[in-house]
Amino acid sequence: MPSLRTASLVGAVAAALAAALAVGGCGYRPLYGEQGTVAGAPEREQLSQVKIAGIADRRGQMLRNHLLDRMNPRGEPASPRYHLTVVTVETSRITDSRADGTATRSDLIITARFNLRDSTSDAVVFVERSEALATYNLLTARFASVVSEDEARRRVVEQLADQIALQVALFLNRRQGAPPRAEKPS
Repeated sequence: MPSLRTASLVGAVAAALAAALAVGGCGYRPLYGEQGTVAGAPEREQLSQVKIAGIADRRGQMLRNHLLDRMNPRGEPASPRYHLTVVTVETSRITDSRADGTATRSDLIITARFNLRDSTSDAVVFVERSEALATYNLLTARFASVVSEDEARRRVVEQLADQIALQVALFLNRRQGAPPRAEKPS
């Protein structure tokens, strides 16, 4: 007679198998997942054809490096199909303070506006913006506050790189097979 633990395990496996079959039947196609023998080859190939322009200041340099890791892991393309341009703006706002008015927490917000330009027609084909936020402590020791803010900036830049790479990948995935369409930059 099967134990309760074995029955529970069999039920969990059956539920996972049913969920996998349901997702497969609805036309779901993962952007980065397995497709045949090569995992996400068309999307990776498209992303690898994007040249990422330099971005001003230190946070821009960090953002560009993260974008290169996500979009061009094998190096920048020799003859890119697209050019990605990104402009960032950083703001902060105090979110908590002591009774005496001394700030103790702050939000670091970075907004990135980016566009994708087709190299052959020089037309802007995709314009978008992303925003990310991280909260950090404002401490009495100045050095500790600077380190806390730098760590928040690092987290925000990584979030932005993930968002931008995903938005560009989704755009290129939708555009695959469609004729080029120019959009106005904002």
